[in-house]
Amino acid sequence: MSIAKTLHLTKLQQTGQVDLKDHRMRCFKTISVSASCLLILLAGVLSTSQAAAQSISRTELTQERTGIESLDPWRFTAGIGVGSLYSTAGINVGMHNSNSLAVLSVGCGGGSSLNGCHESFLVGYYRAGLFGSGSDKHAFGMWAGQTDSSAYRGVENSNRSPSDRTNLDFDPVWGLGIGYAYFHNGIGNSGPVFGLGYQKERGDNHSRDGRFQLSIGFQFF
Repeated sequence: MSIAKTLHLTKLQQTGQVDLKDHRMRCFKTISVSASCLLILLAGVLSTSQAAAQSISRTELTQERTGIESLDPWRFTAGIGVGSLYSTAGINVGMHNSNSLAVLSVGCGGGSSLNGCHESFLVGYYRAGLFGSGSDKHAFGMWAGQTDSSAYRGVENSNRSPSDRTNLDFDPVWGLGIGYAYFHNGIGNSGPVFGLGYQKERGDNHSRDGRFQLSIGFQFF
């Protein structure tokens, strides 16, 4: 074999080895990129699955809460009696469910044969099952509003005799109270109610120390 032909074959072998080495490098790079893309794709799939699971859990929780609330709807109620639930002596209207009662009451907070009824109106809220009792009969609540009216003599009538109880002016007396109530058939049902409350009052021409007040009445509906 001639020297020229030998050199030509040697060059071809070297070129083939270089091309094979380049091909192997390109293949390795391609495999690395593909593996990286696969890992990124897998991470994206896992993240999407986790977000979907959390969304489903939140939806189920919302549906569960809605279902629980729909099983205990608020209903109309009305009552008549004496005490803080009935503005001393009057009626109330409101809404109740299995463990709560919200009422607006109107009645006579005081009065006399000469001055008539002193109007009173209160807004109150009672809640049963507190302090781990689990009972719907024992409830604690609070109320606020006008509890009475105080009579005073204006300047134009200041020369009248103190025994003259006519032509008097009246200022509202505001009060705030807390109390306990026992609902014989449960706070969410009609039936008799008994309670005891403590009330503080204040007005422009009236100041009274706290007083206790009994409640006896009947809730309808």
